[in-house]
Amino acid sequence: MNEPTASVRRQTYILNPIAGRRGRRHQAALIERLRRAAPAAEILETQGRGEAETLARARRDEPDRVVIAVGGDGTVHEVGSGLIGAAAAFGVLPTGSGNDFASMIRVPSTLESAPEFFASEPVRPCDAGLVEWSDEGGRLSRGAFINSLGLGIEGAIAGRADRLSRIPGFLRYLVAAALEIPGYRSPCVRLERDGARTAQRQLLISIGNGRRAGGGFLLHPRACIDDGWLELCRADPLPLHRLLRIVPSVFSGRHTRFEGVHAERCRSLCLSSDPPTPLHADGEMLSRAAVQVSVSVLPAGLRLVG
Repeated sequence: MNEPTASVRRQTYILNPIAGRRGRRHQAALIERLRRAAPAAEILETQGRGEAETLARARRDEPDRVVIAVGGDGTVHEVGSGLIGAAAAFGVLPTGSGNDFASMIRVPSTLESAPEFFASEPVRPCDAGLVEWSDEGGRLSRGAFINSLGLGIEGAIAGRADRLSRIPGFLRYLVAAALEIPGYRSPCVRLERDGARTAQRQLLISIGNGRRAGGGFLLHPRACIDDGWLELCRADPLPLHRLLRIVPSVFSGRHTRFEGVHAERCRSLCLSSDPPTPLHADGEMLSRAAVQVSVSVLPAGLRLVG
């Protein structure tokens, strides 16, 4: 496919009004700066959860357009999910509190440089993750993830963090972890991935397309967003004193050297959890009680500017 030149690549910016939790005044100033920097661009502000995906999906069939997620990982999740398999390209202008996916790619150095960046930066392939799950009632749902998917304690922490919206940035995840870990009971997980099978209690199961999750945890240090693989990190049930030794090493990606922490690669996996497990995608809660989960990678599922 011949890529649109800088002079014809149209730009749509989709903004999350609560990304970064800085308030309406900050958001209004950001929109005004964008309008001055990109007077010809389409600038859209969402009003609620899920709307960014709808807006992106409505523009997915335009090969001369780049649709840009302005916000954090939640906005990236929605906009990217709406563009999987699309002709339109996908871009990220990070203004959120976590920005885990943005740490993997090239992004504009300033808001004012964004229009030129998204007009001229080459388009490259980026993998995406697909997930299907059923809850306790048997209801089947489908979704996607751009950066990471988490179950077990990671899902529980994401759910707690979702309820701690007044706490800013990475601190929110640390507080959520401190509240969830002490009383958490690891479920029994039957896991099958690329022909290998295990059945045991698991504290954590994290699937990464990107390296980082949770606003700064380097859970998948080997991850690459265009290699056609997913990275799987899982942890056995561990006593609290051992967890406290391991957690600091997650910031540098050295946690897999500890006994009870396992790192693998896969293209697909299926699991069942008893009792049901919380499930998140890119920090956004998909289910608080998932029973069956199937995950696969879609190589080159996104056309990424960056």
